[in-house]
Amino acid sequence: MKKIVLSGLLLSVLAFGWAWRRELISSFRDLNSTAPSSVDVPAAVTNEQSPVETNSPPPDAPTGFIRPGHDKFTNPASSPRWMRALVRLLEDETTEGAQFRHTALDHWMLADSVASVEWVKNLTPGPVKEQLIQQVVVSLGAGDLEAARAWASALPEQSSKQAALLTLVNEASRSEPVQALVIAATLPATPERDEAAAHAVSEWAETDGDSALAWAKEVADITLRDRLLSSIALVQSKTDSTEAARLVSTLVTPGQEQERAAVGVVERWAQQSPQAAAEWVSQFPETSARSAAEDWLASLNGR
Repeated sequence: MKKIVLSGLLLSVLAFGWAWRRELISSFRDLNSTAPSSVDVPAAVTNEQSPVETNSPPPDAPTGFIRPGHDKFTNPASSPRWMRALVRLLEDETTEGAQFRHTALDHWMLADSVASVEWVKNLTPGPVKEQLIQQVVVSLGAGDLEAARAWASALPEQSSKQAALLTLVNEASRSEPVQALVIAATLPATPERDEAAAHAVSEWAETDGDSALAWAKEVADITLRDRLLSSIALVQSKTDSTEAARLVSTLVTPGQEQERAAVGVVERWAQQSPQAAAEWVSQFPETSARSAAEDWLASLNGR
């Protein structure tokens, strides 16, 4: 009997999700065929928020909020039916529901990213809001990093703000690593912050190793500084294993981070010159880092 009841509940949930997904698709198709020019989104269909203004962005809007071609897309939020379906899909916790929300928000942002991101910011806190926040940050950051940072910094929930800025650091590292580090510096010290900063500084070191190293050496937080120096050393080991080894042995504080960096450098060095790597390890101070590197070399020889 329990199985029958549970099956019925599951079918009801699935039917609920599919009904509103179909409504979203249908309303969007109708919208594109009629292309209404006026915009009127009642508060009742925006989760009891204030009505959102979805006309063209104001002249003084941040450039990151005006995506190319925004005026070429029919604004889906101009349809109360579409908005009603989107709001109901906030309750759909399935993978398919998340995909539909992602696509729907993307369409809305293409048409009017000012109103769409404001709508996301004012949603009720929860996992769905966090997903949409990540989507907004990635999308805005691709066009205007500063505008994305300002939007994320204005989020009302502290945890959401930190998660969004952390995502922005990771996204910006690929193209603007220095700016990514500037944003990382505003975040509280956490392992996630340190990992994101290490990724950013390694991207910086790929193009300007001297500047990245000079900056990392001045970081006051010892734990973070060691993490950054280790990342730079691993990048240097691709082209100059000797210098990378010197960096690890002289600048990284003895301990777990130095062990990890030493093994990483030796691993790459041994691929180019096993004898030179072994000689460096033998000259390393009697520390746990030397032991870790020797163990790795021993395992390599034993293969």
